[in-house]
Amino acid sequence: MGISVRDRQQVRESEYPKIPYLSVETLQRIERAQAIKTEIERGLRRLPEARAEESASSTLPLFQNREEFFESFD
Repeated sequence: MGISVRDRQQVRESEYPKIPYLSVETLQRIERAQAIKTEIERGLRRLPEARAEESASSTLPLFQNREEFFESFD
C-alpha cells in the first residue's frame, strides 16, 4: 500500500512550514518600528541619568517651606 497524495502533502507541509511573504513596504515599516522602539528604550535607560544631571545643574533655589518662598519676593 502506497502513500496517498494527502499524506505526502501533510509530510511536505510539516517539513516545510508555510512562511508568510511580506511586501517590501511592510518590511520597511517593521524595520522603522524596531528602530523607533530601540531609540525609545535607549532614551528610557538614559532618563535617570538625565534627571540626575538636570537636578544637579539646576540653579533654582530650594526653599524649606511656603513662607520662605513667598518671603523671597519681598
